[in-house]
Amino acid sequence: MIIKDQDNENLLTKLLKSVTSIKILSVLLLGIVVITGCSTDGSAPTITISSANTITSVADLPGATTPVTQSYSGDLRKKLQRNKYADIENVIYGKAATTGVKLKDVAYTNFSSATTKSRTACESFSMLKQAYSKASQPDKIKCYIGNISDNYALAGLSAGDINETGTRYNYFKIEEDSFTGYVKFKIKKSTLTGEIEEFEMFECMNQNVSGQGGYIHTTIVGNNVDMLVKNIGSWSAGSNSGSYATQFTVAAVRSGRNLVSKNMIDIHKGTWSWSGNVGSEYAKVIVDEYTEAFKINAYMHNQGTGSFSYNGSTYNFANSQNATTFGVIQLINPTSGKMSTLAGGDGSMHAILNGYNKMANGSSVSVSDAEACTSNSNGCWVQRETVKEAWLADSNMTTTTFDAANAYGYTEVNASSPSLSITEPTIAFETAESWNCSSIASEDDAAGVTMKTVTIGAALQAKLALCDTMYNFGDEGGNIECWQLEDRN
Repeated sequence: MIIKDQDNENLLTKLLKSVTSIKILSVLLLGIVVITGCSTDGSAPTITISSANTITSVADLPGATTPVTQSYSGDLRKKLQRNKYADIENVIYGKAATTGVKLKDVAYTNFSSATTKSRTACESFSMLKQAYSKASQPDKIKCYIGNISDNYALAGLSAGDINETGTRYNYFKIEEDSFTGYVKFKIKKSTLTGEIEEFEMFECMNQNVSGQGGYIHTTIVGNNVDMLVKNIGSWSAGSNSGSYATQFTVAAVRSGRNLVSKNMIDIHKGTWSWSGNVGSEYAKVIVDEYTEAFKINAYMHNQGTGSFSYNGSTYNFANSQNATTFGVIQLINPTSGKMSTLAGGDGSMHAILNGYNKMANGSSVSVSDAEACTSNSNGCWVQRETVKEAWLADSNMTTTTFDAANAYGYTEVNASSPSLSITEPTIAFETAESWNCSSIASEDDAAGVTMKTVTIGAALQAKLALCDTMYNFGDEGGNIECWQLEDRN
């Protein structure tokens, strides 16, 4: 995040709007087998597969955005009400938000226009938007692959072109208009039931990345599903440029095609240079999802330097910001395969906010100069604040009293001690996660494997467009400059 005069345009917002959407390739793969009996005469046991839970097509797989069935176990909001017919008090749940704010539409204006502004609400929604934008991309690609597999003729493939035994990789050259990309993937299905058991994919599909851009590996052990997604690359827009790296994991428990519980961990870092201003950030955001709530545990760091002109003078600035947070936010309208409805509502957060900012007229300023600031003097602005705050999400996202009657998630947030912390992460493709794009591994080449060409023409494009409708998430991963809400109430 870059601090500047509020009359100047928000540089980071411009930057984020210009960045090409990052394609993260992933699939969440699940299967179910029930052994109903054992043979006493030496024959094979009876295998019964529920048709409602059978997962033989990639398109049928639940994904990282699939809603869960597990309820939040803590108190969300409660108040005491005296029973008029008896001298007792009953605990009743207070009314929560009805519409909230759709995550895909979350922007700074949702919070800056409020009568009493909540930075913690802003930070919460920013983190949720980034996490679920990453989660939606794997599900969109899963949808793509399922449609290509189920409509192989439209893709220029023949029956049997996709190996699903897990014994070798599939190599596809993807052609769409003037764009060409490469994908290497392996699907493993059970020889006993025909259900998908494992998926691994390497991709070179981002036009702004020279070489490999993504990797995914999903494993299923019993009802436990673990998914790893890595996405690494860079972008450019004229004289402006940046880099990004993401390691995104999902740990889920399934019941057939459905998810019971889900934990997502988003570790990411990035740099950018825009109109002479530069910045970087890194973060770790942990999200536990329930039927009615998100629970967030996070640490974020960002810093930047730059300059701006004001009243004929040039000002240089630098800043360093850290936020350690724990919060509970109402979850509204979770719908499988329809990210456009997912919204956040009322909530509360315990946050430790530290910011160091320095500005000078004419002379240079570094991040270390900003971090050396100890008070609001000599061009410095210092924030050291620990807050517990609650908000209401219908209409103008305003603050409310942080107590059991008004704060959604009060009990756990009030008892929390935010302590998550990370240093700048190293995110890279390990040896087993790396692929020299468009090359065929020697063992696959020896087995006679060839590169198949997938042509995405108009007919297939129409089917893939449905995937975009289901999983598009607006401004992908757009960070929100919540620090600007300070001192504006």
